[in-house]
Amino acid sequence: MIKKIKLIITLILLITIKVNAENKINIGINAGLAIPNEKVSQFFDNAKQIIDGKGYDTIANYILNTAANIGYNIQIQARMPLSNNFIFIPTIGITRFNEGIYDLVPLGIDTIIAKAQSTTNIVPISIGFNTYLIKKFISPYINANLCYNYIAYSYDIAWVKDLTIPISTSNAIHRLGYSIGTGIDIDLSLISVNIEAKFSNINIIKYDDNEPNKQYFTFSLGIIF
Repeated sequence: MIKKIKLIITLILLITIKVNAENKINIGINAGLAIPNEKVSQFFDNAKQIIDGKGYDTIANYILNTAANIGYNIQIQARMPLSNNFIFIPTIGITRFNEGIYDLVPLGIDTIIAKAQSTTNIVPISIGFNTYLIKKFISPYINANLCYNYIAYSYDIAWVKDLTIPISTSNAIHRLGYSIGTGIDIDLSLISVNIEAKFSNINIIKYDDNEPNKQYFTFSLGIIF
């Protein structure tokens, strides 16, 4: 995983140097709220689990309350103008969701056998573009990105029945995704203020057909210098 991240960062840096050899590079730092869909923190895989000698193909089918709390998003980006209204933007960040709460209710038992609390960390490494509608004191734009996502889960499981299922307490996956959004830059001369809203789908290429869509919205405020 570390080798893959280093390779992606190296490729982004090479593109940055090539594209921006004669242009000024601005740096942007953003932070804000992240709002997940109900599947972002779903950590159970589709491996067959055994309950009282019976095989259940998808533990995920037996989970209730599969939603994480609102989290936060932090990102840093390089802004490299290709023209007056078109900017190339490589970005790296982290999105964290705390306290996804789950009740595990297997079929045939019809009672809660465990409660789980999860933490989800998503590290998106992306390349994308801002297309500005106008460039003035307030400059609105639309944004699109292709993202490589490292998604790490950790969780605590409290069994409320004697029945237990062998489930690890951490997991990590890698998925290709995308994000689209809109925002405005406010030019304050020495720095600019950025306000942005963005939708992210973090697994457009799934492990199998049973993997749910994992999506979230971010609303962030930042500075560009």
